Amino acid sequence: MKQSNITLTIKSFLFLVLISLSSNTNAEERIISNEDIESKQYIVYFDNGNIQEKGYWFDNKNQGKFERFYENGNPSQVFYFDKYGKRDGVQKYYYENGKVKLIGTWIEGKEHGDILYYDESGLIVKVKKFYVGNLIDVIYKEDDIKDYISTIK
Repeated sequence: MKQSNITLTIKSFLFLVLISLSSNTNAEERIISNEDIESKQYIVYFDNGNIQEKGYWFDNKNQGKFERFYENGNPSQVFYFDKYGKRDGVQKYYYENGKVKLIGTWIEGKEHGDILYYDESGLIVKVKKFYVGNLIDVIYKEDDIKDYISTIK
């Protein structure tokens, strides 16, 4: 990989981390600032008693932290909504075995930065690069993924 591409990838990763941290915090702050937060939480259960979905509902839309689960109790999805009901912050999807399937950041409902896709053993198998909802690049070749991983360690 060329030096300029490595520098760009590192900058992209650092930007993703900064945006993820700030977006995640902002989403939590928005939900915490609402009055009477506990009365706004909803929980849906499976027949076996495990939680299927939980989140916060304000003004006819999800806001704040949202979680979905598999019937076995493992998480399926964890993400955040802004006050307009758009996904905002770090978004995670999981396999039924509990391993991460996808992780990335959304801003105002749009993908932004690197979206990492994992196989069930935990290895990165694809990276999609976005800029405010626009797909910039896709990395899926094994050697290119190895190069990418080496830049983020």
